[in-house]
Amino acid sequence: ILTPAHAELPLGVIPAGSTNILAHSLHGISHVVTATLHIIMGHLQPVDVCTFSTIGKLLRFGFSAMFGFGGRTLALAERHRWMSPNQRRDFAVIKTLAHLKPEDCEISFLPFNSSPDLQQRKAQRSLKSDCNDQWQMIQGQFLNVSIMAIPCLCSVAPRGLAPNTRLNNGSMALIIARNTSRPEFIKHSTKHTQ
Repeated sequence: ILTPAHAELPLGVIPAGSTNILAHSLHGISHVVTATLHIIMGHLQPVDVCTFSTIGKLLRFGFSAMFGFGGRTLALAERHRWMSPNQRRDFAVIKTLAHLKPEDCEISFLPFNSSPDLQQRKAQRSLKSDCNDQWQMIQGQFLNVSIMAIPCLCSVAPRGLAPNTRLNNGSMALIIARNTSRPEFIKHSTKHTQ
């Protein structure tokens, strides 16, 4: 079990990308002036951050990760930055859907015990009390696996890709799409972003 660590130095976030999920999740909008005013006024908002690592080596910090369809779509869109954001997104989604294929995965996770007494849990700030210490494991063919520590709000998903996730409750959303037909996956993806 990992213990939450508090940052010694607060960071200011000014949106400069195309989706700006952190700025949207923090302020409800991706607006440079709004973000700057929050920084100037000293607005502090604790946010959960994940570490991504391989055996013995830290790779990066982040708020979300996608494997399968989502990861391929983002990577393809990134390689076509010369296109406008909307064209790039549509192109990447259509091309990735055309080559949709499942990945054989084994996923292990600790389920989060959601209790109605969130304030008491926050006061204790103990992940041990929130996890049942029993790792769960699922195997199979998956089209997409997403891990999100924040709601991941953006213009494409105004409610967020993980709408039930909070900014700082010490948990993450694990969203898995098992292997299914292309039409069913498109229906799931459309419903998921709305």
